[in-house]
Amino acid sequence: METQNAVHKPQSVVTAVNLLWAVLALELVKTPMHYFHLSATGPAMLTKNYVPLAMAGLIILAFLIFTISSGKNWARITLLVMVVRTLFGVSGILDQFSWSPVHGIISVAQVGLLVYAVFLLFTKPGSVWFRKVTAT
Repeated sequence: METQNAVHKPQSVVTAVNLLWAVLALELVKTPMHYFHLSATGPAMLTKNYVPLAMAGLIILAFLIFTISSGKNWARITLLVMVVRTLFGVSGILDQFSWSPVHGIISVAQVGLLVYAVFLLFTKPGSVWFRKVTAT
């Protein structure tokens, strides 16, 4: 039997998960734009491998969202690592404005949504929910 805390997902976690689904949806909009840009300007090898790599990334993100929603702490920490890595690449995100302002705006919005989602997952009451205790 799980404790009362473990049974009821806090609203902050629900909100964070919804924000993460929004990030994924924006990525579905952004991916074709990036593909067409790479097709016009990038090396053929990169363009050829872009679709499978993008699909793998989307599948991994969807899996992380599902596991975060189910209360897996390792997924929450994995997302944090991914977001920190993304923040180190902010200059690359800003470069996107030079070839597509829409793509750049979507990327900045995604970073904002990711940072806020991570904030919600790592602050109370969300952080407490991930430390739930299962009685034996």
